[in-house]
Amino acid sequence: MSIDLREDGTVTRRVKIRFHDLLYAFPFTVRTIIEEHIDGLKGFKKRAPKRKPSGEWGFTIIELLIVIVIIAILAGSIIYAIGLFRQATAGVTGKEIERRHVAGAAAGYLGENGLCAIPEAFAVTPEDQGCLDKYLMSDLTYGWIVDVDGSVVAGSLLLFSSNFDNMDGLTPLSADWYTEHGWLSPSLDWSMHRLVFGEGPWDDFEVRVMATYLSGGDAEGCYGIYYRCDDSPSISGYCFQYNVGYGDGAFLVRTVHNGHEGSPVARAWMGDDFVDNELSRIHEIAITIEGDHHIITVDGSEILNFTDGTFIEGIAGFMMWNKSEVRFHDVIAAGL
Repeated sequence: MSIDLREDGTVTRRVKIRFHDLLYAFPFTVRTIIEEHIDGLKGFKKRAPKRKPSGEWGFTIIELLIVIVIIAILAGSIIYAIGLFRQATAGVTGKEIERRHVAGAAAGYLGENGLCAIPEAFAVTPEDQGCLDKYLMSDLTYGWIVDVDGSVVAGSLLLFSSNFDNMDGLTPLSADWYTEHGWLSPSLDWSMHRLVFGEGPWDDFEVRVMATYLSGGDAEGCYGIYYRCDDSPSISGYCFQYNVGYGDGAFLVRTVHNGHEGSPVARAWMGDDFVDNELSRIHEIAITIEGDHHIITVDGSEILNFTDGTFIEGIAGFMMWNKSEVRFHDVIAAGL
């Protein structure tokens, strides 16, 4: 570009000034913008990178790295979740297979002995596989309970069981108790008998007892099942009572403090039909205690359902008074 320089309206000389030199008169930021957007400049403008054809695009290295990291995190989470699922599934499947194995062994036991039902429910544990040992094809990993009908339920939370062939695990607290012909009975020479079983303390559990009330001795008698109790001779805890002498007969639950019974916290009347026809038959008593919630059934029928939080843990046991003639046939306690 040529510019005539004049003084006083006359041309003194002609100087050739390049546009590039003029740009340096602008600030750097402005100069950069002009250089980037004016085409056709030669000698100072860097050639702009060629644009890709329309429709083509790409990622920077940083964007690619971010995508790779995100994919890696998601893949790791999925693999971890799949591993947990497989582990849980494998455990459930293995336990179910073993349950069927024990059920098959129980069926073999029934068939070989010509039985329609097992006389008493019993536990099958890894430490002692009991009378099913000869029917089992391998060692057990879990504990199981075989019910009287041959059905098998998980017993890994088994706390105590006995068919009363002996006094193992049974601790008399007052008077004498004995086992005979597969049942447990108190002697008839004392008005109050107490006995506990198991090693605790337990908090939430279920205890099932098969029991028969035969007579009331000198008066209408009573037998009871302690739960969440201690092992002191002056016992404390809950006591469910099969109480023939209370009114016309009732199912009761009392709190017991240092051997002294309180007023019933729950009660259900036996009814005339039960007293006339069922009183001296064998009955299954089931007591379930979870938190402060108590549920008690007799022969599968719910008779008491209430809440009380006086005692929070303990073991279980039996009681008899008024020289009642009572037989306990078997017991199972299992945690919840």
